Amino acid sequence: HGDNHRKVFISGDEDALSVRDIAALEDISPDKINIEWMAENPEYGADPSMALDGEAGMMMWRAITPDGSVSSNHLLFERGYEYDNVPTILGRDMSGESELHPIYIGAYGTGDKPIIHSSIRPVTDESSNVVIPGLEVPGGVKILETATHMVFDDMVFANPDTDAIVLKDSDGV
Repeated sequence: HGDNHRKVFISGDEDALSVRDIAALEDISPDKINIEWMAENPEYGADPSMALDGEAGMMMWRAITPDGSVSSNHLLFERGYEYDNVPTILGRDMSGESELHPIYIGAYGTGDKPIIHSSIRPVTDESSNVVIPGLEVPGGVKILETATHMVFDDMVFANPDTDAIVLKDSDGV
């Protein structure tokens, strides 16, 4: 990994930590937990034993990988689960540190590929240095702006009503 690196583990298991669970552990009100609070508390979601549910996990992901950021952060979904509450994974101008230190969005654990029920669609003027392996994404991948050095490997796009991959103005995908 590169210089700006953190991991976020997300799980569909009922024991995954929600915002309410974290608030109870911290003895604070759930409304106190926001993106800034999550950024200051990196222990949540940092390993599988502290895995977050989809809502809390994406809050942490946005906290540590905001629009315009450059990092080698990893977003990891537990295998064997489906994720309905995962909004756009890639934010505006979100890029990896380099080809050797990319943003990595993948899976952990055992079982079937995690199923992400949203499309992977960078909301960006440019995304680069992103690696996404081992996910099932029925909504497909839509890259309609500039993207460079993006790798998709071992992916499943299982929705026959959706174009699996749409690329425009991209180089090195």
